[in-house]
Amino acid sequence: MREKSSAYYGQGIILKVARRDDNESRFAISVPKKVGGAVIRNGIRRVLSEWIRLNLAFFPEGHNWLVIIHEKSTRTKSFADSMRKKLACLVEKARDDIEA
Repeated sequence: MREKSSAYYGQGIILKVARRDDNESRFAISVPKKVGGAVIRNGIRRVLSEWIRLNLAFFPEGHNWLVIIHEKSTRTKSFADSMRKKLACLVEKARDDIEA
């Protein structure tokens, strides 16, 4: 993922995108312990995974997508919703670069 990847930075979130040789896309979400306890981290991961699943057509095929959350949270639902909005903006930037 390091060699030919592009990184997009937002407040509290990083999106890394790397081209794959085949036409499949893979997704990974990383939420480190500094963000919160296991319940909070898993809640964030679930919300973002569901958003990705519902918006698969929005992602260009043939890429690895890595989402890294690095902002500390105290509320799962509102925090995950704000991260989802930030992720949507970063994906849009990545799509523009990929399609250009």
